[in-house]
Formats: sequence, C-alpha cells, structure tokens
Amino acid sequence: TSVAFGAQFLIDHRQRDFYPPFTEYIDVAIARPVYVVRLEIGSPRGMGQVVKILAQSPDGSWVEVYSGKPQREAATKYTSMRTYHLWAPSICRTHFPISVLRIAVDTSAETGIDDWNYIDYVEVFGSEALQPAAIRTTARAVVYR
Repeated sequence: TSVAFGAQFLIDHRQRDFYPPFTEYIDVAIARPVYVVRLEIGSPRGMGQVVKILAQSPDGSWVEVYSGKPQREAATKYTSMRTYHLWAPSICRTHFPISVLRIAVDTSAETGIDDWNYIDYVEVFGSEALQPAAIRTTARAVVYR
C-alpha cells in the first residue's frame, strides 16, 4: 500500500493489459488554429517513442490522426549512430482547424522505447483555410460524374 496516502493510491505498473497502448503523453498548443497537413517531431534520445497523435476537435473530443507501434529498430539505429531523429509521420487530415495536439508515447520496457524519451520540438505545417476541394462535414452526399 501507499505509505503516504493509503491503498487507493497504490499503482501496480505490471498491470499492462489495463493501461492504454502508451504510458505518457504531452499536449501541444498551436498559437493559431490550422488545418494540419504535416507534423515533424525532433528527438535526440528515445526516438521512435510516438505511438499515437490525437487532435482536439472544437467540441473537445479527441480525434486520432496517427497510430502506430513504437519504432524499436529506429531507436536502436539512431542511438547506436548517435544521430538526431527527425520524424514526419503520415497523418490523417481533419475537417476542422486544430489548436491542440496530444502526442502519446510508449516508454515502457515491455512494449515501447526503454530509454529517456526526449521530444525537442513539434513543428506543425498547416493552412488557415480548408482546401476548396475538401469535402465539408456538412455534405450529405458525394456525387461522381
């Protein structure tokens, strides 16, 4: 049991099936909301740790724009070469401008990148306007001719 706060605060990190497929996350605020077309993440150590990227929708819910497994081979390669890791995942584009991103990382020894996981920066590339050819959420049908 927790000596300071009691049994209700006991954490057993061996309950791997209970936790989501990431161990930590950071929220990234974007100064001006944009329709994101590309993300770049820079890491000097613990690279390959990102397993999910979520965008916060205008109603406050989270929308998944990227999901994948930890890149253990990349972590081993870049660590052994002592090389900085620049990563730009393919992401799903949203139909709403994004002002907050949640980047989830797996730092567990069992499934993720078991190292210090640094994220130096997250660079966001986007547009303040939606492409004219994009299907709007208010569309009820798409007709091809």
